[in-house]
Amino acid sequence: MPLLEEPMTKSSSWLVNGCINLLICPDPRIVTVCLEGLENILKVGEAEKNQGNTGDVNVFAQMIEEAEGLEKIENLQDHDNNEIYEKVVKILETYWLEAEDEQLTFGDAHQSGFHFEGAENTVPSGGFNFS
Repeated sequence: MPLLEEPMTKSSSWLVNGCINLLICPDPRIVTVCLEGLENILKVGEAEKNQGNTGDVNVFAQMIEEAEGLEKIENLQDHDNNEIYEKVVKILETYWLEAEDEQLTFGDAHQSGFHFEGAENTVPSGGFNFS
């Protein structure tokens, strides 16, 4: 029986939103506890995704993004507390970096360089004369 049998309920959403809202708290202990809570929630979402219960989506990562929590988590990379910084980097690398990597394919990376329309690498028949 999958953990997430029914659509996300209000209870899931208030828990995620509560943790997200407390990420701006000035007390580093509270921020740390909220990050740990979000990380545990994300682990459940990842397990459900890997079992095929939610398609190819971590529903909790999606919920955090929709609640503007990703932005708050990213902003904590500048936090004075090193433990918070390390937790944030771990969360971002585990649950969001791979999503960005999947979106950027080799073809996309190649096309992201400069491309000048109409410039077809034409060289004058006599070559270039710089004198």
